[in-house]
Amino acid sequence: MKSNLSEHYSLSDFKISGSNPVRTTDDYLKHYFLGRYGAIKNIDFSDLVEEIMNHYTET
Repeated sequence: MKSNLSEHYSLSDFKISGSNPVRTTDDYLKHYFLGRYGAIKNIDFSDLVEEIMNHYTET
């Protein structure tokens, strides 16, 4: 069974120097969804949608 838990990190936890630094001018949201900060690129909501649909069809 999936736990659906998330771990949250501050952007300050990521390096600001080296080969791929986080810059203050970066498009953080874009880089987040591209997986640069370890984000999940493709989130599967099918289980959640199915659960919601089942809830409303049972009532």
